[in-house]
Order: sequence, then structure tokens, then C-alpha cells
Amino acid sequence: GNTMSAQSEFFEQQIGSVQEALFVSAYAVLHNRDDAMEAVQQAVYTAYLKFHTCKDPNKFKAWITRITLNEAYKVWNRRKRSVPFDENTEPGLYDDASDLEFFDSISRLNKAEQEILVLRYFYDFPLSEISRVKKLPLSTVKSRLYRALDKLKTQWEGVEE
Repeated sequence: GNTMSAQSEFFEQQIGSVQEALFVSAYAVLHNRDDAMEAVQQAVYTAYLKFHTCKDPNKFKAWITRITLNEAYKVWNRRKRSVPFDENTEPGLYDDASDLEFFDSISRLNKAEQEILVLRYFYDFPLSEISRVKKLPLSTVKSRLYRALDKLKTQWEGVEE
């Protein structure tokens, strides 16, 4: 009935507001734009199907971020099977402990760093364009992006491009 369409509408709105953050989360695990996109798309689909299980709309962002991280680990494991990785690159199975650690790594990124990461990899903007849009010198844009990548890299030592 009507509740379904109201739910869909709420879902659409919520997704719109969290999609960039989800991408940053997935990218932080995967360090690869296409893989991160795939994880987010899969997560959004999964979340849509399971939306009725999300009891508290206020916790929607945490709930869908968790699903996104799960999907990112699935992609990571699939990719790991097709690419010979070192044993020690295992980011650990997804559980609450790694969850907290992971959120910690995201929170190490300030808003400016997250924003540039999103513009560069989610929207695929060239650095020169980000520099123009944000009215920042190119050198600043570069150093923010590298700082962001650096903070994420320290999270999973040894995850390759």
C-alpha cells in the first residue's frame, strides 16, 4: 500500500544524503575507484531489499555504512583471490572491532580531505577542476588528496592500488 512508497521515498532521500560518505568508506577499504563504486551500488541494492529491517531511521547512516563495509570486504576478498596478495594484507574479517577501527580511520580525515577524495574518485573530477571549483591552488588540492590517501593507507598496511 501507501507505506511502501513513503518508505521508498525516505530511502531515496537518505541515500542521496549518505552516498558520498559511503563511497569514502568503501574507498578506504579498497583503494580503488571502480571497486568502491561496485561495493556502494551493491550495498544500496542490499539496503533497499533489507530496508524493513532497519528499525531506527535515525541510525540509517550507521546501518547502511555497515552494509557498505561488508560489501567492500566481499569485493576485497574476491579481488584478493584473483590477484596474488601477500598473506599479511588481510584486513581482518569484518566484525565490530574492525568496524570501530575503521570508523576511526575515516574520522582521521577532516572534512576538506574527505571532500577532495569524493570529488576526485566519486565524481571523477581531475585535480585541476577541483582546484577551480574549490578556488584552491592546485598544490593545496594535491597535498590534501595525498594526505587523505596517506591517512587511509596507514589503516590497512600493504593494500595495493
